[in-house]
Amino acid sequence: MVCPYYNVLSIGQGAFNGCYDVTSVYIPASVYAIGEQAFGGCPNLSSITVATGSYYFSNAGNCLIRRSDNVLVQGCNSSWIPEGVTAIGYGAFRGCNIGSVSIPEGVTSIGNNAFADCANLSYIYIPDTVTFIDEGAFYCSGLSSVYIPASVQSIGYSAFLFCDNLSYVEFEVGSQLTFLDGNAFAYCVNLTEITIPASLPAIGDGVFNQCYNLTTVYVERASESGSITELAGDPFYDCTGLSAILVPDALSATAYKAAANWSHYAAIITY
Repeated sequence: MVCPYYNVLSIGQGAFNGCYDVTSVYIPASVYAIGEQAFGGCPNLSSITVATGSYYFSNAGNCLIRRSDNVLVQGCNSSWIPEGVTAIGYGAFRGCNIGSVSIPEGVTSIGNNAFADCANLSYIYIPDTVTFIDEGAFYCSGLSSVYIPASVQSIGYSAFLFCDNLSYVEFEVGSQLTFLDGNAFAYCVNLTEITIPASLPAIGDGVFNQCYNLTTVYVERASESGSITELAGDPFYDCTGLSAILVPDALSATAYKAAANWSHYAAIITY
């Protein structure tokens, strides 16, 4: 697809969203603004070219990158994320046919639906500069495992929802996670165990909703720290295989068993 060389100044949000026949995009130098997911959900998009002399965009790494803030606006099936990118934008790789992604140092956020519907995505490297994983970032992707660095402070709503292949999640030692929103790992039906970092003050409602094979939850925050990790609603709704919630010590076990919402799981809380 070639945008006309003249007159086109902007491309609106979702303008070509879901266009299966689009295989390549050429952006003329006149274009100064491109809306979110303008080319989102184009599973056959394999080439992105920006006219020489554009002040507004570049196509480093076969990606569409906004020069003003170095946000990666759009990727494609043959993209690699170049050095200098500061953020992965809204829906940047949604629906792309990619198998693995290495995010370079310097990226601080992974946007809403950034890698959603990437069914063949089995591996992602997240650097220790990322602090924010937005809602739906990996929704319905093919990830089988994910390592979340200590720098990540917030994981948004439905970030890993419906990741059917996801069987292993590891939070780096010293995790700074303070926010884990609802449905973040819901319907990850192959997830068998999870460790909740001590930094997390509360677990959002439905975070592990219907993770049928989840058997063991390790909760790192001890009651002697002054407060336990609270439950907002029921993060483990319909986790029919859940058989053990392990806390640091006997004093913590007593505190968790008596706490609101945790008391529902008192019979399986131990240390």
